[in-house]
Amino acid sequence: MTSVIATISLKGGVGKTTVTAGVAELMAGEFGRRVLLVDLDSQINLTTMFLGDERWLKLNAAGHTHRCGRSTGRADSSTSSAN
Repeated sequence: MTSVIATISLKGGVGKTTVTAGVAELMAGEFGRRVLLVDLDSQINLTTMFLGDERWLKLNAAGHTHRCGRSTGRADSSTSSAN
């Protein structure tokens, strides 16, 4: 049977990403469930938590990401890290 668990809060800094990642890891690791995470937050922290910045930038540059209602075929300056 399929179950849906959603986390939402309009306030920032309340731990949505951490809670969501923790619940996903618990469901997969402890209960053997298949988990699909959908990151609708414009900051994409959940996505980069699981993929890592480097892999996300590579996928984004190849046009395999969708952000803010539009497909992005290149890494934009808001996602690149300062070195």
